[in-house]
Amino acid sequence: MPTGYESQKRFSGRPRIANNPNSSLTSPKINYRTIGNKNPGPLTSLPVKRVTTNIIPMKTSSLIRLPLLAVILSLGTTGCAIFQKSSTPDATKPVGGKALNIIQFRNDVQATRTAISRTTDALGRLSGAPNPQDAYASYNTELTTLSQLIDKTSRESAEVRNSGKALFTEWEKETLSIKNPDIRAVADARRLKLQTAYGEMITPLINARANFTPLLGDLTDLRKAIALDLTPAGIQAVQPLIATVNKEADTTIKSLDALAAKLDNIAAALPPPTVAPAK
Repeated sequence: MPTGYESQKRFSGRPRIANNPNSSLTSPKINYRTIGNKNPGPLTSLPVKRVTTNIIPMKTSSLIRLPLLAVILSLGTTGCAIFQKSSTPDATKPVGGKALNIIQFRNDVQATRTAISRTTDALGRLSGAPNPQDAYASYNTELTTLSQLIDKTSRESAEVRNSGKALFTEWEKETLSIKNPDIRAVADARRLKLQTAYGEMITPLINARANFTPLLGDLTDLRKAIALDLTPAGIQAVQPLIATVNKEADTTIKSLDALAAKLDNIAAALPPPTVAPAK
């Protein structure tokens, strides 16, 4: 039997006979009444198998629908956020572009001052300590903390100094854009006053940073020397050096106190860092 009859489909029109375009045979008509007859008989009553497709509606589980809905919603909101640009000014940036965290710097200065006192006190307790090992361990702990605070305060002092320059440069620039001369004069006078107070803070800041290096260096050298000879005689031998370090510590503490006082004045006078100029 030609394979053309095997590929015929229901409702597909008149079936083709083989693949010979020169065939003189006419396409037979299908007798649909013989569908299902096991003995189809002649060619004209060739049965055509009924192909039925039952479309069963798919029920989407709620466990699938909910995450899918969440993904669609998230894509929608994310897309909006990507293509939308806020027209409101960024109120988290101060005039200088970087917040002058004077309060945090002032707190770290005070913490460094306290750490210096605690370190020198621990050093002084080595003399006559009933247990030199415990006294040395306490001194080592306090000195480690002091070293970390000095490093942090030194970095912050440089940041505050550089940020102050940027702050007042931008402040002056914004003041020049004020059209009313009277208002501009008031704003400029205010800037000059605060800039002067800020400049007064620089001197004690530089002094404190200059005192950090010799003090921390001598305290570290004493720790090494005492560790090599942790005996009453060895501790007694370094007592003159400890007296010198105590004087260095007093000088550094005074410079930190002067710096903290200036920082308090500036913190009270400067505008909060969350205020940005209106455009």
